[in-house]
Amino acid sequence: VQMTEELDSGPIYCKEIMSLKGEVDDVWARMVTTGIKLTREYLKGISEGVLKPIPQPKETPTAYKRVTKKQSQIDFDMSAEKIYNVVRAMNETDPNTYVHPCYIIINDKQLIIERASLEEQPQQKETVKLSEKFSIEDLINLSYKVNEGLTSLYIQDQTGRKVYLRRVRVKTI
Repeated sequence: VQMTEELDSGPIYCKEIMSLKGEVDDVWARMVTTGIKLTREYLKGISEGVLKPIPQPKETPTAYKRVTKKQSQIDFDMSAEKIYNVVRAMNETDPNTYVHPCYIIINDKQLIIERASLEEQPQQKETVKLSEKFSIEDLINLSYKVNEGLTSLYIQDQTGRKVYLRRVRVKTI
């Protein structure tokens, strides 16, 4: 896109459709490789004189505000898909971002959820449904077992769909 005075209004030189599926690290990896590919196409097209810009449609650009810590909180009333999307969007590994880790509050403690999946029954024999009644000791022991691959911990939504928590830790508020 050519820079102009207005936000997101310059002509487009190159573009590529990119999937937003998977974890945020997967999306970032695709963004980097797509950016490299498009930069090479742009430079080659400009040097050969064959690249022609295409005008953008006249639409109002969408501007988003920074994510707040409250948007990182999940609860037991959310759908499985919503929980999964919050977890995968909030597991950013770059310490310079403004993303807050995903969490759920249980007995005045935060269970930080770093990875999750919507896949079917995991390989671990022991599966535990996350409950609001768990003590701090329960949460710490479950965190250990989940992170060691000994137990599968899940949240179940009202439809019965499960979100398996893959990497978790307990944090005091």
